[in-house]
Amino acid sequence: MQSFSSILTRHGFKLWLSNVLGLILSFIVYLISALVLILIGGILFASSNSSALMGILTGMGGEPSEAQILGLFADIGVGLFIFFIFYLAMILMIASFPIGANYGVAIEAVTQNRASIGTYFKCGFKYLGKVIGQMLLIGLAFIPIFIIMFIVFASITTNSIGSGSEDSFVVAFSLIFLLIFMIYMLLFMHAPVILISEKTGVFRSLKLSVRLLMKAFGKVFVTGLLNVLAIVLLYVILFIVVGLSVEGNPNPISLLVIYLVFFPFFTILTILIIVYRYFKHLRPYLFPHHPGGGSANGNGYPSYNPYGQQAQQQPPFTFNPNQMNPHGQQNPYNYPPNNQQQPNPYPPNQYPPQPPYQS
Repeated sequence: MQSFSSILTRHGFKLWLSNVLGLILSFIVYLISALVLILIGGILFASSNSSALMGILTGMGGEPSEAQILGLFADIGVGLFIFFIFYLAMILMIASFPIGANYGVAIEAVTQNRASIGTYFKCGFKYLGKVIGQMLLIGLAFIPIFIIMFIVFASITTNSIGSGSEDSFVVAFSLIFLLIFMIYMLLFMHAPVILISEKTGVFRSLKLSVRLLMKAFGKVFVTGLLNVLAIVLLYVILFIVVGLSVEGNPNPISLLVIYLVFFPFFTILTILIIVYRYFKHLRPYLFPHHPGGGSANGNGYPSYNPYGQQAQQQPPFTFNPNQMNPHGQQNPYNYPPNNQQQPNPYPPNQYPPQPPYQS
């Protein structure tokens, strides 16, 4: 396996360009989907409440009753709730596409030393359903943790009001919540790369990601730390770009540069760090005896091909009766060895040919 710097130098531009094209496509799909969702929601709401709405707006038919107003607001609340559910589903679908696409092209760059824009879109569409399910499960699993932390925070804050220690408690609780959130992210940080490279299901990829953290916590933590440093570097660059703008207000050109240059580059940089360290340092902890790969001593697994390898050519089959079979038995069928004279199964001719008759 090549070094990280060589992979980034050789394939960084294609990885960045693929991500830029994917972000542009995702943004266009988002605009179209949001517009269609708003139009459909408005049409359905207006058609189902046309009479009540017109009566309230125009004042026709006298003063609207309290029941009509409450019914209208109830319909608005139900409509907004349904709209919110569909909007979240749309955001989840659009956000899952670049995740699967970026991981797919990064895996190709690390394992096959090549990268193509076609692989980006192919993996984005191919693993869209699985990535949606994975992101949904990861988000749903964090909801109970968030609720418990919120209840504890609210109860302790209420009891500590007036004691003068509110600020210190808020800081301490924020640090604890941040620590829990970071551990939670480390648990499932390698789930997307496992899902795509190992071709597993959604639940198995999450299970293997948790198992990887349990077996190699130090190396997984280093991967997460490197990603945090990359994100910090991104915000430092953003601070410099905004600081150099006129009066601290970024102009549209600087915003466009941030969106099309820095964000796609640092996104693919963090994903490439995860993929590279997974194949070089972490994968042997999950598959220590995979054919052609290394062991769990850190030698890595450079020859892995996640897109399917051709079967290795086997030597032609030759039967040797003197060779031991897999059970340790020699010549189990009592065949005579090759170096012994085999008896002739046919008896000799009892009537040999006679010389021709001579008179």
